[in-house]
Amino acid sequence: MIKVAPLTNKRIVKLIKQSYQIREEMSVIRAACKHKYKPTGKGKDKYDWGLVSACIHCGDDSHGWKWWCPKSPTHMCDYSKSWDDCLYCRLPEERK
Repeated sequence: MIKVAPLTNKRIVKLIKQSYQIREEMSVIRAACKHKYKPTGKGKDKYDWGLVSACIHCGDDSHGWKWWCPKSPTHMCDYSKSWDDCLYCRLPEERK
């Protein structure tokens, strides 16, 4: 079993600062990444429209807002020119 130091206020503040530093570093990494998206989670198959995409290199998933699209060149649904459906798979607006 791993022993963990007691949580004092000083240690909590230090951990919070470290978590902010890690988030900043991940932002830089994700900004420079040449994303390659794959479906995440469990679905019936890779064409399951309920799957979310995440980058296999940096883990970017934009907080679950990149829907998996097997027909798109980026493998993410694209709603940029339509208010209702993905330009590639035609799945509904509710997935935006």
